[in-house]
Amino acid sequence: MSTLDQDWDAVTQADVQAAEEGDLIPTGTYEGTVVEYKPQIVESEKAGVLFGKRLAHVTVELYDVGGRTRKSWFDAAPGIVKEDGKPHMVSRIAAQLAKHTGTVGSPFNETLEKAKTMRLKFRIRLSPANDEKGYAAKNWLDAITSVG
Repeated sequence: MSTLDQDWDAVTQADVQAAEEGDLIPTGTYEGTVVEYKPQIVESEKAGVLFGKRLAHVTVELYDVGGRTRKSWFDAAPGIVKEDGKPHMVSRIAAQLAKHTGTVGSPFNETLEKAKTMRLKFRIRLSPANDEKGYAAKNWLDAITSVG
């Protein structure tokens, strides 16, 4: 038996976490463009007020993230409110997208199509892993604004 056939070292949880965090986008504001969106129905009851709602899963290309173009994703949908009566984050993002594309009052699919034709600014936040709560590191979209 050669040394290549012997047992390999184990992949540790730290290895997995480092690999996942290495793919994440650093906190910052990046210019970018919506490249596609896919409507989907939220099927998990764990999603609270989003359960059964239609969301757009949106893919964006962000420019100059560490010197290269990177993709990021977020969900958006108009008109979803939390139990406390405040707009859900997916609806706040949808409202910002409509405002900065000039499509307030239009069907949301028109907002998404318009966003494919223009550059916007996307505020991305890197949330670190929290082992106590069982959360992996993740990127969040905090805001969308106009360029210039």
